Amino acid sequence: MNVMRFHWPRRLTGQKLPAFSLCMGILDGRTRIEVSAPVLNSPRLPAGMAGFRIALVTDLHFGRYGREPYARRVFELVRGGKPDLVIFGGDVIDYSHDWALRLAPLLSELGRDLRCLAVVGNHEYYTGIHTMLELFRRCNIEVLLNRHVLVGRGGDIRQGGAGNPGGAIAIAGLDDLAQGRPDMRAALGGIDPQTFTIVVSHCPDLADSIAPGQPADLVLAGHTHGGQICLFGRALATETRNARYVRGRVAGPRCPVYISRGLGLTGFPLRLGSDPELPIITLER
Repeated sequence: MNVMRFHWPRRLTGQKLPAFSLCMGILDGRTRIEVSAPVLNSPRLPAGMAGFRIALVTDLHFGRYGREPYARRVFELVRGGKPDLVIFGGDVIDYSHDWALRLAPLLSELGRDLRCLAVVGNHEYYTGIHTMLELFRRCNIEVLLNRHVLVGRGGDIRQGGAGNPGGAIAIAGLDDLAQGRPDMRAALGGIDPQTFTIVVSHCPDLADSIAPGQPADLVLAGHTHGGQICLFGRALATETRNARYVRGRVAGPRCPVYISRGLGLTGFPLRLGSDPELPIITLER
């Protein structure tokens, strides 16, 4: 199969809608990927962490529809964004243990070059959760399974503990909502209330589970593929309980939620009106 792309910009009631785009077939090194640049401003961010950059790599679905040339291009764009930290937001592999073995060399190179964290999604369980945890470990990618770490300037990672003398931020990762056992209390437990905290969940619905008083300044998620098939900016179907959680920045009940459209394909090899996205998120005061 070939990749076909058509772009048809439109305006309706004065509001610019996403370009009409069609991406069909096996993703390759020429596939259009939007490198978005969302900025989060918060007075709670430590002064020393202003300008900190996070690359959010979600829903690569390496396998049937996205193979080595595409993954290599994605990782080149990640490196080109010069992030302080890379976060894998789940669904790296599409179902197969064999695909995990094929991605391992590219993933290992990225884990050697950049600081990387990961959470798991439903496809980590479909592929085999133990296989995926071992893959991440061998590729120098630390998995946050209902726990958090503290991250300092330059992406230095240390395990969470009492206090935060270095002015680091906390990154808390959750297990998958559909196939795992997410535990918000365990993930956020022990974080100093004054610490700027990012919650990472494959499925954005878990943003609704953050209780009053729990530390959370931003939720990062994927899973939706931005709807994968959209007409006039509206997703024809979503896999979330909260219909607002489709793409981009959304106001959650406790803090902003940023939902990446993700990078790959699953189910039917088609993306309509929802190009692959690689967000490079900048934190500012």
